[in-house]
Amino acid sequence: MLSSPAMADGPWSGGWTVRWANGAAALTLTQDGSTVSGSYRTGHGHVEAIAHGTQLDGVLIELGEREGFTATLASDSESFSGHTNAGDWLFGVRVDGNDALDMRIRLDLSNPRATLRSFLNASNRARDGENSAAVLAVDAVDFSKQSDWNTRDDQSTAVSKLFKLIDRTTVRLSGISEETQASEVTVTLESVEADADIHIEIRRSATGDWLIVMPSENDLASMEAALHIGPGTQPIAEDSFRQLSSPRDTMRSFLEGMSRWRTGGNEQAVGTLDLSNIPDLMKTEQGELLSQYLVRVLDRIGYIPLQSIPNDGASREPFVYFEHPSGSIVISPVGTGADTKWKFTGETVDGLRHLFQSVQELPPSHTLSSGLIPHSTTFEIRDLVQKYVPFLLTEGHGALHLEYWQIVGGILNLVLIAMMSFMLRPLIRWLFTKLDFIRHLSAPGRVVNLASIVIAFILCGKLVPLWGLPVTWRQYSTPFIGTLIVAVLVYLGWQLITLVSSIAEEYMLKASKNPDGAQVDPIIVTFTSGLLRVALIIGTGLLVGYLWSFSTTGLLASFGIGGLALAFASKETLENVFGAGILMGDRPFKKGDRIVSEGVSGLVEAVGLRSTRIQTPDGSLLVVPNGKLADTAIENLGGRRHINFSTSFTLTPDSAREHFASFSEAVFKRLESSLTFKVKDTEFNIVGISTGGVQVELAANLQALNGGSKRDAINLLFLDVLQVAASQGIEFGYDVSATS
Repeated sequence: MLSSPAMADGPWSGGWTVRWANGAAALTLTQDGSTVSGSYRTGHGHVEAIAHGTQLDGVLIELGEREGFTATLASDSESFSGHTNAGDWLFGVRVDGNDALDMRIRLDLSNPRATLRSFLNASNRARDGENSAAVLAVDAVDFSKQSDWNTRDDQSTAVSKLFKLIDRTTVRLSGISEETQASEVTVTLESVEADADIHIEIRRSATGDWLIVMPSENDLASMEAALHIGPGTQPIAEDSFRQLSSPRDTMRSFLEGMSRWRTGGNEQAVGTLDLSNIPDLMKTEQGELLSQYLVRVLDRIGYIPLQSIPNDGASREPFVYFEHPSGSIVISPVGTGADTKWKFTGETVDGLRHLFQSVQELPPSHTLSSGLIPHSTTFEIRDLVQKYVPFLLTEGHGALHLEYWQIVGGILNLVLIAMMSFMLRPLIRWLFTKLDFIRHLSAPGRVVNLASIVIAFILCGKLVPLWGLPVTWRQYSTPFIGTLIVAVLVYLGWQLITLVSSIAEEYMLKASKNPDGAQVDPIIVTFTSGLLRVALIIGTGLLVGYLWSFSTTGLLASFGIGGLALAFASKETLENVFGAGILMGDRPFKKGDRIVSEGVSGLVEAVGLRSTRIQTPDGSLLVVPNGKLADTAIENLGGRRHINFSTSFTLTPDSAREHFASFSEAVFKRLESSLTFKVKDTEFNIVGISTGGVQVELAANLQALNGGSKRDAINLLFLDVLQVAASQGIEFGYDVSATS
């Protein structure tokens, strides 16, 4: 029931778009019973075939050559596939007279201007890699006067040479008449580069079609000489147009970038736009959006061949491609001297959105290949809005110029952020509890809430570009919202540094209780956390500057110039910072060591970027600048390997004479039984005789590393010496003394 009228005479009747390995063509078939006939390539090719139900067997006839083929119709009668006897594949799709693909493939040879336009469009597409377009360019050329080019390959080569010549000139299509009584028209093409003209002829054929007359080999050589190309001249690089040296180069570079949008072409297309009025933060996003606007405007207003766009880069006259009350498309030079680039002007860029709104109701002209209009979710959403709720395309009042569907999209985005944040909150809290982070944070609830909001915003923020918000809105909202997010991230970063520092100090405390474990100084954690906080603050300043489009280079330069003044104004502060680095490099002490340095005495608690905190013997906290500590001699009592100890006492002459040897041996055994004393460094000698008795000195080294351990060990030693003396019958003289 859904069969098209073209199928009335049979399933093979109608218009088809046919593709094969090296080209494509519009094919028209007529079926009368089992006989099928038709033509393609504007009548240059013919088909004679016999249909056997859904199978078609026949022959293709072109330029006196015949090639057999077989094709099979699909079950829906809307396409067929097959192959030639030479093994080349065939594929056809049914089209009607209004089909866009059919319109692009068919040539318009109705008048001289249309023929030249069709030839240039086909040749440009062929140069960009569209093989089917190369066949169309050949079909627009008359080879009847040239017997040297008999095959299609020879003709394609000749057409390519002709196009390269025309490409070096400027074609003014408006100067070519659409209606003429003559059978032949001569077109003059100007070349600014060579300051020369060339001429081509367009002639009406016997069938009524206008075709470009192919020049002879000698004529082609003469044209090359006039344009300073060909043998003996410097060839032009294939990608030279990407330098944007002329309006034509800019348009070609833009279109090529759009054709390979997903493979790096987006940067090339955006590079043809003058985005100097757009903040750096949004240049990439807005550049891609505006490129999508521009290519769709071109597809609606009609794309003129590249050769109609000036290729004179020396001129500074802007090229006006299209004018409209809502906006114009103008290509103008940007920069000076050798750095000059031709780009779509800033005014063009600013007006693209309103220009698209003005021409969106126009049907696409389809002078652009579908491959030049890449997929865009933003425009797909907009097309759906236009189809189902078109009133949402109305632009609201105010300075921000938002369409209602964009406002709705922004509100939905905020709702989604709130919902995701609500769902993430218990998950993050569970994770913090599972990893035992909660006890290391001073305000865990606040950290969890802010972390859930930031994560939700980052995830859902990727949807913001889908709404196609204009730069007039984004240039204010993005920096403001971004600054708020950065402020939250700074707080979370500060808390993260505190968390990591607390965990590291706890780990080091546990490691210090294990003699066999790796010993790490907790001061490293304190110092590193200070450095990280300074880096966080500096990074925040640079990021906020970037959000508000302050030049990062300028900020760094300001820091460099202002740094000199700051260095003089805060000389002592800088000395303390560098002093912290020296202390960390030399490592003269660690946390918990008792140090003495120019009136400073106490236990080291922490080393910061500016100062060191020391707890004095009386319990007060002393803050000493790092610069002062780094420039003075530091005695680290906590770094001693042992503590020297000596004491003396007096024995009665009788006790010393009868019991000194056994008493000495008993004292050594006592010292051997203690891990505190180093027996091998112990001396127990008679050092003098006086009226009070015999003077004996005991000198030893203690392993104890702090005063409390030393006092406890000596007290126990004295008590044990008294006990040993009593067991040995030792009597002390009246001149007993002890020093340490």
